[in-house]
Amino acid sequence: MFRSEMTSPQCNVSIGHDECIFCQFIFTGKAWKGPKEERAIIPKDEGYSLMISAFQSREFDFGMKLTSDDLQVINNYRKKVAPINSEKESAKMIKGKSEKGRAKRIIIHPSF
Repeated sequence: MFRSEMTSPQCNVSIGHDECIFCQFIFTGKAWKGPKEERAIIPKDEGYSLMISAFQSREFDFGMKLTSDDLQVINNYRKKVAPINSEKESAKMIKGKSEKGRAKRIIIHPSF
């Protein structure tokens, strides 16, 4: 069936995909130093890796169940550590300001 033949209303859902790789030895250059600036031997490779891949959409959220305590931790981090969007100009164009607002939703979807 072609789109022109459809009579029922259509539902458009935009789905995004992202992934992240966590490496075992990625931050070893920032390891503790001894009193004489000595460090442990740092491996040349990144060690074991774990790749996390996920899909998300506005309709189905990210699928993580956040409590109100989790939401408070997120908002405290956003306020103290990262209060400004890294893409300042884009944020100003879309939201009118570069500062991050409070996260307001607890992301819980009944299908998860």
